[in-house]
Amino acid sequence: MSVAYDLAICPDVSPFPAAPPPARAPRPAGRRRGGRPASVTYLVPPARTTTWRLTRRGVRVATLAVAVLCLALIALARHDAPAASPSHAVPAGSVVTVGPDDSLWTIATRVAPDRDPRAEVADLQAANHLRDDVVRAGQQLRVP
Repeated sequence: MSVAYDLAICPDVSPFPAAPPPARAPRPAGRRRGGRPASVTYLVPPARTTTWRLTRRGVRVATLAVAVLCLALIALARHDAPAASPSHAVPAGSVVTVGPDDSLWTIATRVAPDRDPRAEVADLQAANHLRDDVVRAGQQLRVP
């Protein structure tokens, strides 16, 4: 008998059951199945899983998408970043007027932005004969 004939006789039996039948214990050697029909082995399709399988093309596409996203973020960051302000150092020998919220520290960073403010404060104090770091609004300071 063929499998197709067996399936035609028993149409209510599915060739793909939900679970395979339980395994039977092995038979002792020497015993034969006399006259009984052969057993049918059912093939069970693999259960559907939700895992992703990427082909080489899929890996390339995903890599390209990540690279484009990174480049877009870099371009956005460069666009939104503030421009570097050019150093507007006050030339030596000029006079600076102290503003209402100015201190020697803020004047030192404005006069020489590329220099250490502590050294510039010391130079301002020496050039203007200041004993401490207190300055008043409207005071004129000579830049060394």
